[in-house]
Amino acid sequence: MSLLTKRVGISGRRLFAISLINAGTLSWYMFFSNTGAEIVFENFTTDSSLVAVGSALFFLTAGVSALVGVLLSKRISNKRFLWAWILFGVLSSAFTLFFKGDIFIFIFGPLLGIGMGLGFPYSFSLLGSHTDLEERGRASGIMLFATFAFAMLAGFVTQLQFNNDIIATVAALVILKSTSFLGLVAADISSSSKSANQLPSMSRIRIQEKNRNFLMYLIPWILFIITTVLIDHVVWPSLEQDPLIREVLSGPPYAYVATTIVALVAGYLADRFGRKIPIFIGLAALGFSSALLGSIVIPITAFIHRIAIGVAFGFLMTAYSAIPGDLSEKSNAEKLYALVVVVPLLVYFGLGALPQYFGASATAISVSWILTSLILSSIVPVYLAKETLKEARIRARRIKEYLEKVCKVVEESDETKK
Repeated sequence: MSLLTKRVGISGRRLFAISLINAGTLSWYMFFSNTGAEIVFENFTTDSSLVAVGSALFFLTAGVSALVGVLLSKRISNKRFLWAWILFGVLSSAFTLFFKGDIFIFIFGPLLGIGMGLGFPYSFSLLGSHTDLEERGRASGIMLFATFAFAMLAGFVTQLQFNNDIIATVAALVILKSTSFLGLVAADISSSSKSANQLPSMSRIRIQEKNRNFLMYLIPWILFIITTVLIDHVVWPSLEQDPLIREVLSGPPYAYVATTIVALVAGYLADRFGRKIPIFIGLAALGFSSALLGSIVIPITAFIHRIAIGVAFGFLMTAYSAIPGDLSEKSNAEKLYALVVVVPLLVYFGLGALPQYFGASATAISVSWILTSLILSSIVPVYLAKETLKEARIRARRIKEYLEKVCKVVEESDETKK
């Protein structure tokens, strides 16, 4: 941890705490949305359409509860709010094991959504309120590294060791969510702690200016999420009709591996060269792979596209974990982070779960060029937006690092002479 937290503007213990709080929930979500949801809901019912309804209710409730959570966290003790939210998520996950029947789709879909969304905007905003501007990217990268490492470990154990058994799946969900408790006891991350002063107070005009800039960044995030959801839930079902492609796509989670590795690289780039560079790289990677898949549909292009989604998500999610903090002030941090959280959840509800319910699908060739155009056009708002990590701050940091190296060389030279 000391190696990863070097010069990230936050103590290793506090970064460890914030990373665990968020990684516990994010890894729970990644594991649940990719494999756990189907297993859990099929434990209630054998009706595949009701399983899709359960997923839709989960995403809708998670998005709505995230908005409600922004209001609740300002009215009660923040630490008490986090304890209650995490405990609710753990219990709602555990209780899915003890009930059967179609009716429980309509009960646990919303309950699990609340366990995901209610406190996440506040816990996510801790990245902004407890980190410095110049080190926020690397802190975000470390958090995402932990997130996908946990999710991959849970998937590996439940699938390879227990063949996606319902008991193992629920146990994994409970353990993943419970890791957030470790973060709460590891360090003081309440809003009253000494480190929670990184976000400045601003004038109303300044806030409006930064909100407009945030909107420019939010548009590409929305288009990216729409694109990836359509690929996951509309394009992949048609591709998997080919046995060779299905075999490639059902292999190890290489996309998660890519995201895990890329998150650390993206964090470094975001702090070194600005937030736009990771976004440009992520969008370009996904745009190229979509165009390639639209040109020729074979197992290797499908595999490249799956990896590219992981690479793009790693670059963009790292940048978008930092940007709301860059553009926030003390009163609106949770609102901006809530938008980053709510957009994917509601898009997954509208474009992921609902098409799954109605059995919608499309061929890769018919939509890939449309999706490619959508991805590449999303670069324009990023280009027009103002960089949140100013060039002056980047230059000042480089000068500081250069002076530190010079001082080190001088000290070593003096010691040699002695």
